[in-house]
Amino acid sequence: MTFSRQDTAIAKAVAIVLMFMHHLFLFGYRLPEGVYYLPITPHNHEAILATFGRLCVMIFVCLSGFGTYKALEKTDNTANFVLKKIYGLYKKYWSVFLIFIPIGLLIGVPRISRNLVSFIYNLTAIDTSYNGEWWFLPPFILLCIASPFLIKVINKKFSSPAAEFLIIILVAAFCRDIVPEIFDIKFLAAFSNSYFGIAFEKMFYFIPSFLMGGAIAKYGLFDKYLSVFKKWYISVPVSLTIMLITVYMRHKTGDRADYIFAPLFIISSVSLIRGIPFISFIAKELGKVSTELWLTHSFFCYHFIPQIIYAPKYSILVLIWLLIISYAASKLLVLLVNLFEKGVKKLKEKKCKS
Repeated sequence: MTFSRQDTAIAKAVAIVLMFMHHLFLFGYRLPEGVYYLPITPHNHEAILATFGRLCVMIFVCLSGFGTYKALEKTDNTANFVLKKIYGLYKKYWSVFLIFIPIGLLIGVPRISRNLVSFIYNLTAIDTSYNGEWWFLPPFILLCIASPFLIKVINKKFSSPAAEFLIIILVAAFCRDIVPEIFDIKFLAAFSNSYFGIAFEKMFYFIPSFLMGGAIAKYGLFDKYLSVFKKWYISVPVSLTIMLITVYMRHKTGDRADYIFAPLFIISSVSLIRGIPFISFIAKELGKVSTELWLTHSFFCYHFIPQIIYAPKYSILVLIWLLIISYAASKLLVLLVNLFEKGVKKLKEKKCKS
């Protein structure tokens, strides 16, 4: 059994749900007065799950490493691959930006400045002050640029899984402990505090998870897991156990080992969900528009209509409600972009004929 594109979509949907929980249930101070949720667990375990939800970042990065390794196996034109990936990301970013930012200006969202310089910085994603949840974009673009070089780290001919994972552990220690010290050096202060410097430092935070995704693709570890645990009466208890252990261990140890937790949660959750037809269908649909969901959801829950988003009150209903609204907006956005591109294509064809 192989870890397919459909499985990747499921994993992205899992990451999106974790992201939504993280943003809905952990930052009450961002909400207007009188807006809140009611936990459905006796001890507000939503807060624990919300903290765990930050793992979504490394899930996306791990999947990016996995996909990049697979893609670069099929092409020698790495520059073209990187440019296409960055262009595709910017296209989705701009489609959201050019609709949601004018709306934010019209309704007076405080953090959306009318300053022209700020507008240009945000339009190019040099700065992401208009939406705090867009912070991921600048360091991820830098990671995309560095991705062909990073894949070479784990794509050596004479190696082994043990050697690869040892290298990744050492890289993780370097990125976690040494890089921040380097950026704190006094003569680097101007660079470290610049937009580029901040994004560059955050990029190092991503590297271990990216390398882990690449190593997993190289050795087909996701495929092996799905093949070994293909019977539902084995895969369900094993996957559930791994998911629970991952949540527990991250709660106890923090985010230091996220590059290990992310792939464990990816494969265990995918193995579990892919066997449940209705849930699997929903997850695949969410995964198809995961980038749009990431880029748009915080406008709804923080800036535009928080009172409406939290109107159901109970945590699970608030989560489902935000998923529904964000999904509908994302699908509409994709439809508008497709219609725009078709219109441009027709205009070009008319010009060519004339």
